[in-house]
Amino acid sequence: MTKMFLRSVVTCAVVAAVAASGAATRTAADAASRDAYGAGEEVLTVTPFRERRAGRQPLTDEEKLEVREMLEGFMRRFGETQDVAPAVEEMFAEGFEETLRAAPDARAFEFVGRDVLARATRADLRRLFVAEFNFMTLSVMYWMEQSRARELSGALPPAVSSAWDDYPAEVLEVLEGDPTYHLLREKAESEGRGEFGGDDAGRAFDPRPVKTLSQMRRWAATMERASAALRRHAPGLGVLRALEREERSDDWDGFYTPDVYVLEEPEYGLPVGTRLVRARVQALLVLQFRLSLVRVGGRMQIVSADVEADGD
Repeated sequence: MTKMFLRSVVTCAVVAAVAASGAATRTAADAASRDAYGAGEEVLTVTPFRERRAGRQPLTDEEKLEVREMLEGFMRRFGETQDVAPAVEEMFAEGFEETLRAAPDARAFEFVGRDVLARATRADLRRLFVAEFNFMTLSVMYWMEQSRARELSGALPPAVSSAWDDYPAEVLEVLEGDPTYHLLREKAESEGRGEFGGDDAGRAFDPRPVKTLSQMRRWAATMERASAALRRHAPGLGVLRALEREERSDDWDGFYTPDVYVLEEPEYGLPVGTRLVRARVQALLVLQFRLSLVRVGGRMQIVSADVEADGD
């Protein structure tokens, strides 16, 4: 239930596929990438879902170490603040918001109208990404702590009509004050009932109910306030990682071996020939971070980040 709940309550990712076609599109995408990241820079990125691949390329030992350090630094910075915003300021590439805009199907924006995304400023995109990432990650940590406490005490989960209602009261108060929350909750719960043959099976819901910039900005503000409230109830990432290490029966540190691919067509605002590096770490048993890295000015920087609630 926790897995389904987390996937339906919040979505956060900043990469998805938008395949470019035609010479004009390719030219525009190449130009946009140069504007965002600087002409002539080598580009590295991770977690594209439908990229055209041109063979796997090995990472050098030096690159592997650099990727590992980026993942460790990202987790450490988030753990210090329980907020991805400082990491965005310090570790993300300038112009990464344009990668978000080039991926309108990204889960962070999947409820936002495409025309709204096109008109949003970089600040709007960054704000929504940060708010969604924070709320998703804090939700995972909160639910892990709740499950752990119940297991230790032998207590049963609270009798609530919906998993949404198991949030702390102050978090629910923030969420329920935003009409967008009710639209998204109705959609998610209806899809859940339909999956099991409920009365709502087949009922159509607007897949992108956020129709205006003002609505998008209000939802981002709601996510910010809800995250601030949830932060008071969620344990720190470092605390949970330490507890898990004590309970593990093996010595795996959670870091996956990164992979490298090459784009044959411009995608995500990145040019042909981009070297793609899949880099991910199992931060917790049910929490996985995936980072998209670019080489700018001789060093790797993050161009996107994704959090998976179950680590699949």
